[in-house]
Amino acid sequence: MPEPQRPALRPRRGLRNRPLSQAGARIFQRACDLASVPAGEAAMVGDTPETDVQGARRAGLRAVWLNRGHRHWPGNLARPDAVIDELGQLLGCLRRLDP
Repeated sequence: MPEPQRPALRPRRGLRNRPLSQAGARIFQRACDLASVPAGEAAMVGDTPETDVQGARRAGLRAVWLNRGHRHWPGNLARPDAVIDELGQLLGCLRRLDP
């Protein structure tokens, strides 16, 4: 019987009792460390500009915004490296981001 897979990151509370996803770059750095992948070679795909995209950028990852709702990007935030409308576009997007 195969051994069940353990999640690499478990939900935890971070600084000042905020969820780690909102604690800045730390969760993204931890994910890269656990996967033994340098941040500059990783990409984060997320649908929340303020936490997913900006946290990934602060940690040095490339950020892909999953914009299923065709929303406008918040003008006060640095833009993501790429935008996709559905996950089916991800592979092509990552190929274009790969130097």
